[in-house]
Amino acid sequence: MNVTVENLAPCKKLVRVEVDLKVVDETFDAITKEFQKQAVLPGFRPGKAPRDLVLKKHGGEIKDEVKRKLIGDSYRKAIEEKKISAVSYPDIEEIQFDRGQPLIFAATIETAPDFELPDQKGDVVRLKQFRGRSVVLFFYPKDDTTGCTIEACRFRDDFERFAEAGAEVIGISDDSGDSHRKFIAKYKLPFTLLSDKGGRVRKLYGVKKTFGIIPGRVTFVIDQVGTVRHMFSSQSSPAKHVDEALEAIRRF
Repeated sequence: MNVTVENLAPCKKLVRVEVDLKVVDETFDAITKEFQKQAVLPGFRPGKAPRDLVLKKHGGEIKDEVKRKLIGDSYRKAIEEKKISAVSYPDIEEIQFDRGQPLIFAATIETAPDFELPDQKGDVVRLKQFRGRSVVLFFYPKDDTTGCTIEACRFRDDFERFAEAGAEVIGISDDSGDSHRKFIAKYKLPFTLLSDKGGRVRKLYGVKKTFGIIPGRVTFVIDQVGTVRHMFSSQSSPAKHVDEALEAIRRF
């Protein structure tokens, strides 16, 4: 597989991918065999129809399934190879695909620069250090306020469920390390809290203020290769952030 990356803007990249003809042919053969196993055609027992008749009947569906699988698999491998952290699903374009030729496509990806922030102990934490694990990144307004306490305690109560799923839980606000330490001690929070003084990382992730005053409450669920698979924003339903995050992790 050949992968090239072009920087379109500070937070936007164009990734071009070419999948080898051998891989395309192998995937066509594998998908065709799957269709053969399930095909029901007149005059033949289920799963016993000849390959050429299955291709004649289901050729379009087979081609669509091969394209879907190849693009999905090769896109994930490409961003992992190039160590790209995507914050949304890509726009796939310029697809060149047919039997007997390599698959070529381009993906426009919105990315967030890797950040580093101090945690409650003053140690520097970088997002990239969690590559290979899922990350639940929740931005919240302020330590020890009503909504934020509800949210943090729900993450605490379900912390083991996140750990069992291999997910790291990290909270971010602009509170100081001292404030975070007190918040953690008061409610026995088992996860890391980061101090984003000035809101630099909050801005990177597009977390806007509610009514232009209150720092936003937004949760991002990031998969093992750095792609944001789910985003939930709600100032008024702090507990639902935990439910949304758990459901998103179950899906992948």
